[in-house]
Amino acid sequence: MASESHLDAEWKRIQKKTFTRWCNEHLRVQGVQMKDISTDFSDGVGLITLLQVLSQKKVGKYNKKPRVRAQKLENVQLSLRFIESEKIRLVNIGTGDIVDGNLKLILGLVWTLILHYQISARFIDEDFSGAGGAKPTTARQSMLNYVQNKMPDHAVKNFTTDWNDGIAIAQLVDAHAPGLCPEFATMDPSHPLENAAYAMDLAEEWLGVPQVLLPEEITNPNVDELSVMTYLSGFTDAQLKPGAPIKSSLANADKVKVYGPGIERDGLTTDINIARFVVDATEAGPGILSVTGKGPNSSVDVFVEEKSKGMYDCSYVPDEAGEYQIVLKYGGKSLPKSPYTVVVEGGSDVDAVRAYGPGVESDSLKEGIKTEFWVETAGAGEGALVILIRGPRGPLSSDNMQVSELEDGRYHVMYTPGAPGQYIVEVTFGGLHVQDSPFRVKVTADRADASKCYAEGPGIDGSDLSVNKPASFKVYSKGAGKGTVSVHVRGRSGSVPIEEDKVEEGVSEYTYLPKENGEYVITVKFGGDQIPGSRFHVNVEPPTDASKCIASGPGLEPTGVRVNIPTTFQVRTKDAGHGDLEVDIRDPDGKGLAMDTTSAPYTYDYSYVASKPGNYTVGIKFGGQNVPGSPYQVSVTDTSKVTIAGPGMNGEFLPVGEPLEYFVDARDAGPGKVACSVHVPIKPDDYDTSAPKVTDNGDGTFHVLYTPEDAGRLKMNVTFAEAAIQGTPIKLHVFDASKVLAYGKGLEDGNKSGQLTMFTVDMRQGGEGALRVAIEGPAETPITPKDQANNIVNCEYLPPVPGQYKILVLWADVHVPGSPFNVKILPSVDPTQVIAYGPGLESTGLTSDMWADFYVDCRKAGKGDLNVAVHGPGGGEKLDVEEEEPGLFKYRYFIDPDEAGEYVATITFADQAIPDSPFHVNVAWKTDASKVRAYGPGLEGGTTKEWAEFKLDMTKAGEGGLSLNIAGPSEAEVTVDDHQDGTATVKYLPTEPGEYTVNINFADEAIPGSPFMPVFEACTDASKVKAYGPGLESFGNKVGHDAVFTIDTQGAGAGAVDVAIDAPGSRSTTPTSGTPEKISVAKRTSLRRHSFKAGATRPHIVKKDDETYEVDYNPRKVGQYKVNVYFADLPIPKSPFIVNIADPSKVEVVGPGVKEEEALQIGDELCWAVDCSQAGPGDVECALARPADSNAAVVAEKTTDNNWVIKLSPEIPGPYEITVNYAGSPVSQEPIRLNMFDVSKVKVYGPGLEKGRVGEPHTFYIDPTEAGNGELSLAMEGPSEANVNCQPNDEGIYEVQYTADAAGEYKINVKFGNSPVEDSPFSVPLVDPEKVQCTGPGITGKGARVGEPAKIIVDTREAGNAPVTASLTTPDGEISDLVLAATVEPGVFEAEYTPTEVGDHEVAVTFDDEAVMSSPFSAPIGDPSAVQLTGDGLQCAILDDCNYVDCWTESAGPGVLSVDFEGEDDAPPVESTIEAIEDNHYQIKYIPHASVPYRMIVKYNDFPVNDGNDITVSNPAACKVYGPGVEPTGVLAHEETNFTVETINAGPGEATVEIVAPDESVLPHDIEHVDDGKLNVKYTAPFAGVFNINVKFAGHHVQSSPLNVSVADPSAVKADGEGLVKALVDESAGFKLDTTDAGEASLNVSIQGPREAEMQCDEVGEGLYTVSYVPVRAGIYNICIQFAERDIPGSPFSVPVTRPPPDAEKCIISGLENPGSFVVDAIEAGGNGFLEVGVCGAYVPAEFVSIKHNGDYTFSVTYDIPEPGETTISVKWHGQHLKGSPFTVLTEGTS
Repeated sequence: MASESHLDAEWKRIQKKTFTRWCNEHLRVQGVQMKDISTDFSDGVGLITLLQVLSQKKVGKYNKKPRVRAQKLENVQLSLRFIESEKIRLVNIGTGDIVDGNLKLILGLVWTLILHYQISARFIDEDFSGAGGAKPTTARQSMLNYVQNKMPDHAVKNFTTDWNDGIAIAQLVDAHAPGLCPEFATMDPSHPLENAAYAMDLAEEWLGVPQVLLPEEITNPNVDELSVMTYLSGFTDAQLKPGAPIKSSLANADKVKVYGPGIERDGLTTDINIARFVVDATEAGPGILSVTGKGPNSSVDVFVEEKSKGMYDCSYVPDEAGEYQIVLKYGGKSLPKSPYTVVVEGGSDVDAVRAYGPGVESDSLKEGIKTEFWVETAGAGEGALVILIRGPRGPLSSDNMQVSELEDGRYHVMYTPGAPGQYIVEVTFGGLHVQDSPFRVKVTADRADASKCYAEGPGIDGSDLSVNKPASFKVYSKGAGKGTVSVHVRGRSGSVPIEEDKVEEGVSEYTYLPKENGEYVITVKFGGDQIPGSRFHVNVEPPTDASKCIASGPGLEPTGVRVNIPTTFQVRTKDAGHGDLEVDIRDPDGKGLAMDTTSAPYTYDYSYVASKPGNYTVGIKFGGQNVPGSPYQVSVTDTSKVTIAGPGMNGEFLPVGEPLEYFVDARDAGPGKVACSVHVPIKPDDYDTSAPKVTDNGDGTFHVLYTPEDAGRLKMNVTFAEAAIQGTPIKLHVFDASKVLAYGKGLEDGNKSGQLTMFTVDMRQGGEGALRVAIEGPAETPITPKDQANNIVNCEYLPPVPGQYKILVLWADVHVPGSPFNVKILPSVDPTQVIAYGPGLESTGLTSDMWADFYVDCRKAGKGDLNVAVHGPGGGEKLDVEEEEPGLFKYRYFIDPDEAGEYVATITFADQAIPDSPFHVNVAWKTDASKVRAYGPGLEGGTTKEWAEFKLDMTKAGEGGLSLNIAGPSEAEVTVDDHQDGTATVKYLPTEPGEYTVNINFADEAIPGSPFMPVFEACTDASKVKAYGPGLESFGNKVGHDAVFTIDTQGAGAGAVDVAIDAPGSRSTTPTSGTPEKISVAKRTSLRRHSFKAGATRPHIVKKDDETYEVDYNPRKVGQYKVNVYFADLPIPKSPFIVNIADPSKVEVVGPGVKEEEALQIGDELCWAVDCSQAGPGDVECALARPADSNAAVVAEKTTDNNWVIKLSPEIPGPYEITVNYAGSPVSQEPIRLNMFDVSKVKVYGPGLEKGRVGEPHTFYIDPTEAGNGELSLAMEGPSEANVNCQPNDEGIYEVQYTADAAGEYKINVKFGNSPVEDSPFSVPLVDPEKVQCTGPGITGKGARVGEPAKIIVDTREAGNAPVTASLTTPDGEISDLVLAATVEPGVFEAEYTPTEVGDHEVAVTFDDEAVMSSPFSAPIGDPSAVQLTGDGLQCAILDDCNYVDCWTESAGPGVLSVDFEGEDDAPPVESTIEAIEDNHYQIKYIPHASVPYRMIVKYNDFPVNDGNDITVSNPAACKVYGPGVEPTGVLAHEETNFTVETINAGPGEATVEIVAPDESVLPHDIEHVDDGKLNVKYTAPFAGVFNINVKFAGHHVQSSPLNVSVADPSAVKADGEGLVKALVDESAGFKLDTTDAGEASLNVSIQGPREAEMQCDEVGEGLYTVSYVPVRAGIYNICIQFAERDIPGSPFSVPVTRPPPDAEKCIISGLENPGSFVVDAIEAGGNGFLEVGVCGAYVPAEFVSIKHNGDYTFSVTYDIPEPGETTISVKWHGQHLKGSPFTVLTEGTS
């Protein structure tokens, strides 16, 4: 879309500027200029002024200075009315559009004015007729005719792109004033702007044509047509001004030469596909050649191709006999003999020629075996017989083909195919292909040739192969004959599977997967023989593969790791190769975490302890690469910091199905997720299917939502990071009234008054709740519950009177399903004793149009009203009734003939349905053929060969068989589709015209209307017509060649054949249907011809004897043709046919050897670019002629729609020739010719290419005999001019001899075919050993000493280039080689050795295997380095203190020892002395007096014994150490602490810290430089104990160092005992504490709960404690245990305290004597408070029972009894009756 917008803006910008300039040209006379027509017309003044200038009329009175919009609108309105008065039609433009500056509409308005006042006035009114004399109908066409008449030899077809190169405008200028711009004939189209600017400037200056369009705009590809027309319209007024620079034309048409058969008057026939002639303008000067042609009836396209500068090949197609006119112009002028008249005679009849025989028909020809065929030309007239045979290697030579003329126009052809492959045999007569030409035959090889195969690819050349990496290679067998490729791969362990993928014919790709490292052998055979290079050896390398490592263990899991609890993981590296294993653990702050490691072969075990919650990262690398899954993200949590709150935690009852919400607070617990599940004991899978929904609030808190689906005692487990949260699991007491079942006769209708009834309430699935039942109705009646086992209650009641009763059943005050139950109590009658029977009530057996009867027997049902009704499809049925005896009735009803279907009989007795009522009776239709209905067009008639269809409706005909018979002129195929609903569809196919009889019977009777007599007429079937032949093929047809195809109308009936051909840019047809000239070709033997306009593509149609037609047409231009074939005005199958026409002569090939033969070096692939953009559609094919031993193949590949690339890789020297074909024919260029040579085949050898001595002769040889044709050149360069002599011998081998006077490197350059031969230039060193010089301490001994390298220098610059060696012999006789290294100075070498003993060292030097002069050399060496220095004073010293250094000279030999101190300029001197302690042992004492650096230099015999010792002077006494990390107490294990080391006044030196744990291990620590002189030391103690901290400065302890720190570890405190898990009320609970591993710190224990609990803590051993407490009330107690003021692991402990197990006998009940209330005391009864109370009066249960917990396990119970009498009270404690329960009391009734 962006590009379209840009183009749209571009043309609009050009048009706006052009129209503005046009307006200004006309307004110039008024002195008015416009800048922007989109705004300058908005007030109407400018538009009125322009109209008055153009029309030379007054528009009328207007506002000359409009200020308001209304005045502007008036002016514009006046202008538009004036335009309409000028008979100018305006479309879709109003005053507001101009005032508002609508650019698009304003441009349209201006164009209307230009068209009316300038273009139409000048072009329509004048006669600018076209070439055919036709009067133009539009201004555009008239203007185009005008331009074409001015420039007949310049093809101008539009007003846009044809003007972009500037040449057309230049020729138009010269056409108006000949000689003003004759340069148009030589202008370069690649410089369009220069061309246009030059021509338009001339037109403006000398012809007066204003530049309303600028040169850069007319050359813009986006210029619009209207702008160009506006500018060109100015040329009609062009007048040449006096003084114009008229020049002579540069082109001289008189010197143009024309020759060739295509221009001769006689000699051409229509057999000639292409008539050719040549135009030679090489002596005519620069100019443009124009060639046009006209045939007998139409113009002729003449193709012109410039073959070279001034040389043109011209051709045209003379496809019809008659006179042709060929018009030639050069530089715009006609040639002297132009136009040329050419008379074309009728040609030969190629259709009479026939070729036959195995040479053009067989598919089993053999390579090298002669074959033959015959050609018969009798009756074909005069014509040339041409036979061309092309094979895989190009055209067959005359040696391999013989043509013999026999009698009567018969010819015998024999040829020998030289290579296997496809051969194309072209047989033409009179320039046209004979029938079936070209012929394609296949030649096969007799045997396979493995030597012509080759293999390549990484899998066979061994590059980049590794274990488990697929390796592939390709095997090429093209041109190798017939054979099978076999491949075998073998590794160390045997054969390796291999996969084959066929890429193309003769190329296969093979892939194998090496599973082990080592050598593999690959065998490749073709036809049973090994190909060149087979057996191939490759080596597979084993890779280091970190992906083979396996890391696992809880310490790598994303969750599950807890604070202060060790965790582990393991890494296995087997099969991963070699590599280093690296493990790095980082805590949430990014600090490294210590770990313990144990290892075994290929297995490494790691353990670590996380000290705080957060996200940890564990990185594991092997061989520098991450193992799978690394880095691991591990979340460490502390579940003791998680709390939860929500319903059910206090034991209350919860309804099923209502959401329960819980809040989980884990903000201090580290990363982790909350998970929740509910345990349901009654579930098979033990868990509730409706899992609780957990929502992460994103702030460390979570919301848990759970809706219980099951009743009962549920257990909710809530975990954080997979660990249980304190206070869980939560016990949920859930009830579900919907699961309580109430059922039984007592809840159903049909019970009778006065009879006891009962129903059951099943509470087993309802969870826990209280049952309440009640009844409401016409009379009061009590319900008596009777408690059964397993929570099942039977309830009885006696309804005293009939009527509607309501029974309420509630569970936990919630109605159970169905409650309240509406129960209808009936009087004492029994409808179930009523019996109904008879066929009128049976479900089947009845049909329409019959009587049905049945009986109703009420004799045993008692007294009641009997009601009977029958309803059918038509409504209620009339019943006849007869009482045959009391209580026995007979009923009868009639079934209507048209009312089959379902009938329903309803029978009630005493307002109740009797058994089985209502009765459903299915009535079927009575069998009746007259009810069958047949309809549809298939019963009326139609046309043959089309399916006729009709339908059958048998839905009301009943049961019966259908029979169908169709008879007529022909047997008709019949299909019946039964829809399974009583209807069917029948189809039949009449194939012959006439009357048909359709008989339809149902149940052996004819249906209404049968037999039916439809009549069918014959039809024309265009689908039976076939068209085929090469002229309809998508590809293969060429410009100027006949395209032929056949039309076969057999079996299609009557009809006319029409053919229409749509060519690119034109349409030519035979007369089509509906025109006066239409020709019906049915039943006729010939077609008359019609005239066609020039340039059209005309089809020729010839009628054959067998109702077939042959069509041929001759395409004149490239492109896509549509061939439309019609039969009886209808397109036949596949019409229109798309045919692509190509012109191979327009193909352009660019590359080596195209224009002339080129000599090239064999090497890289050769490529040619092929441009087919002007050649039409087609494919590029190539034929290669190559040396006999060459296997090279030429390949043509398509790169874009119009471009190809040809590739060739010659592999041996010799001549190569490539024939390029396009669309099956050679392109216009000559074949590509190459002479290939191979410089790599030149052999250069001999001793003269190695090395030699100065002044001696040297010889080598050059052998180019296998390299092909090439020029040999030889040159030699070096330090001196060499004398070279080169002579060839009889075998073509050259002997080269040379001598030189100076030593050095000589370059011998050998070239062949101007390319260096292999290894050229050759480097030959010439040497002179006498010029070698040796120097250095290692040679003379001066400056050398034991322990330091002694250098020797060997200078060979004057001696040339040759191997130089050196060796050393020590005083003890040991001999070693010295390594001589080249220096930056060429020819100079250095070596060194380090003497290890005192004495003479002998150095021997050789050059070119000879000892140099004076070799060997003797060097005396001493040993100062044997002096040894020891003591602390070598590195650091203490200020104002004596420091010591010991010196040992035992191995250094005799000598003098001295010492010097170097310091800063103002540094005070160091006091020093040297004392002899004993033989060869000395002591240096020195005292520094400033804290500055010094260097101590000790010398022996004035040689430094070493590089000097740098000494720092420090004052450790000035250091300070302070901070919490060095306090005696207060440091906790696993928590980072720190302290500060202050060295500000301590001078130079480095502070070091060492922290020693109680187990003598050194603790890691971090040192951070806070600022100058201050260090912050951080460390984390891993366990409790006393740690020693050593702080040193400059290697000496600072003041107070070492420091002792006592570390405590709350996490090491162990708490254990049942008292931390659970406890019972009033019973002692206890636990133990172990602080032995926690260090020394304060221990605090506190207990918080519903009531204060008495607690006692006793120390029972060192670090061991026992704690006991007695809770006095049930609930959750939190036990907080702190050590060193920190919670120990698990603290605070949440301990549920419960009461003892329930014991109902310990409950005390009081107050039963007071009706309406009593008290239950369960303080001593244990249990958690589950009290059940049931109260039932003498007749009805209590209306209200209330239980109130008083808070101390005493309960107050109140109840209401509505009537006096005996009251039963049931009291249960946790399901057990209290002693004496149920209780019976007498009450007077309560309210």
